Amino acid sequence: MKTLKYLLAFFLLSASVIGQNLNSIDAMFVIDNSGSMKKNDSGFLLNKTLTMFVQNQQDDTDIGFILFSDKVDVFIPLIPLKVDTAKSSLKKIINYINYSGKYTNSPSAIEKAYYELKTNGRKGCDKIIIFLTDGIVDLENYAKNDEKSRWLKEVIADDCKTERIRIFSIAFTEQADF
Repeated sequence: MKTLKYLLAFFLLSASVIGQNLNSIDAMFVIDNSGSMKKNDSGFLLNKTLTMFVQNQQDDTDIGFILFSDKVDVFIPLIPLKVDTAKSSLKKIINYINYSGKYTNSPSAIEKAYYELKTNGRKGCDKIIIFLTDGIVDLENYAKNDEKSRWLKEVIADDCKTERIRIFSIAFTEQADF
């Protein structure tokens, strides 16, 4: 039931993003592919959510995907949705999400999304990061967790603010680091 609540929040987010933007949108999805997501998205509703979000976007939206766990991969760089390859790329990423990663390196994932939007984003577009996770920063040890968490909150978040990149976070559990 909780997952359904978070899924509904995501749909409301997508509607609000579309409704308030008159400009084109460059959106990077940052998707947690760690093992703990199996428990918190056992119905695998994420794939339906991604599909619906993409289908409801305007043609002038560019979209990209980053998958992360212990490793961070720009799975699909920013590509225009109006290109047929965008929809087939979406199918590829949905098939690749398997929630099998060992750790949750969200700071590095947000950083990659930031640089993808800063470097490859279009001028005059609204830039957003849609961050989907169930957890907290979880690396090899507590000191590293604290260091990376601080770096995310103090450096990366500030860089995003400076570049006018909005971050929308969707947490799949109430234990996430809000």
